[in-house]
Formats: sequence, structure tokens, C-alpha cells
Amino acid sequence: MDILSKIVFGKELGCIQDPIFKNHFIEYLHSTFDMGWTATSFLNLTKFSLSLSEWLSEVLFPIPLMKFKKKCIVLIDDYFQSRKIPTACEAGRVLEKEEYNKFVVIDTFVDPKSAKDYSVLNASQLAEEVIMLLSAGNDTTSDSMMVGIYQILKSPKIYQKLNIELATSFPSLEEEITYDKAKKLVYLGAVIKETLCYSNPLPGRAPRMVPSEGYTLHGHVLPSGTAINTSSYLLNRHANVWSNPDDFLPESWLEKDAASLEKYMTSFYRGTRQCLSKE
Repeated sequence: MDILSKIVFGKELGCIQDPIFKNHFIEYLHSTFDMGWTATSFLNLTKFSLSLSEWLSEVLFPIPLMKFKKKCIVLIDDYFQSRKIPTACEAGRVLEKEEYNKFVVIDTFVDPKSAKDYSVLNASQLAEEVIMLLSAGNDTTSDSMMVGIYQILKSPKIYQKLNIELATSFPSLEEEITYDKAKKLVYLGAVIKETLCYSNPLPGRAPRMVPSEGYTLHGHVLPSGTAINTSSYLLNRHANVWSNPDDFLPESWLEKDAASLEKYMTSFYRGTRQCLSKE
């Protein structure tokens, strides 16, 4: 989360400073995730709470997300103050008048020239965008890394092959491993792809709606508006697509037909709702 917060608004949240890694931002985030499962189980109650004004909803349904949002608003204000800009709206006016150096993601949110007919977000809207960015790339990234590291250490063959490639490409410990250099390493790329395909850090279903013309699935005609649910875990382990789907095999991405596997990997899901970090 420290890396993400640095990218989003230029400040680390101190998540690794505590000896046991206890941090209220992490607690808010995980509590929000837990609340999400409750919200999906009681949809009418969720809709009712969302229809209320923010202050009343906070009194009747105190949820960690609102505390998280307030903390984010403070951090956003601190960032603008550090750039000597009073508010988000003021940042938009500054950007209209002069060249504005964009340091972090939040600078783009307050740039009225970011897109055609774009309206600069207010503090509350900015906080919601920040929460989405921090939560979407937090546990998913760390969980994938844990799975990948475990699988590498579990297999001496994979570990040795990866170690040789890295040591050959970066023989000096003082040499910086940049993205431009690392992305050229073939086996490292295969290990990363296999990690993304194998780890599936995002649980749950991904609903998609049948379009107006309907859809035929295994001989059954589904009418327009029908919700079809699946998950990246099931798709990334489908035996008709993947050979030995329960094994961690980076070599799968080095074979001649590896390019064809790309369209079947759904670690970031697909369509208009796919994960922003895919690109």
C-alpha cells in the first residue's frame, strides 16, 4: 500500500513501520473487504444505506469505508497544500491557466484537460477514486507475489533457471534493475505470466449480462438480461485450455502456441470492467 499511495498522492502511509505491520489504513481496507461480502448478501439494506445522506448513513450504518474516506480526504488536502494549492477545484483553475507539472495520479484527476468535457472532481469524489486505486492494487498484488515466490522456492529447477537468467543479465549487485531491462528477460516474463495465471488473487464471481440478441450456452438459449457468473480461478484452470492446470509451469509461456493462451487468461478479467492495471 505504501508503493500505491506514493504513486497516487506522493506519500507513503507507513504501513511497514510498525514491528507487526499494524496500520489503521490496512485495517480500514480489510474491514471494508469484509463488509463487502455482507453488502452483497443483504442487497436491499445496502441500497437503502446508499440512498441516505452521507452523515445519516454514517450514523445508522457506521462502516470502515467512511473512516477510510475521511483519512483519504485529509491526505489529499495535505498533498494540495504541499503544492500550495488550496483545494481540488482551485487546482483545476491553476491547470487551466498555466503548465502544471503532474507528479502523481491525483494530479490527473484535477486536470480539466484530462479528457473532453471532463469536470474536476471534488474532495469527496477524489477520496473515492483514491480508495479504489489503493484497494484494487493492494492485496491482489501482494497475494500474487506470495504465490509466485512460494512456487519459485518450491521448485529447484525453476529457481535455478530464473536465478541464472537474472545473474547473467545483472551480474553486479550495484546495478539497478530497471523495468526496461527486466521486461526483456524471457524466462522472468514467463514466470510472471504463470504467477498471474496461477495465483488468482481476486475471489468471487464476475457477472456478465447477456446482450439483446441473446446467447446460446451448451445448447441452452439464454434470454437478454440473464446474468452469467464465472471466476478467473475456474477459467484459468480449465482443463480444455490449460495442460496440467494445477501445476506451476512457466515453460507453458515459452512454447510455440503460448501467444494463443493470452486470450484465455482472465486474471484481470475481460471487457469494459477489466482491471485497469492490465495495461
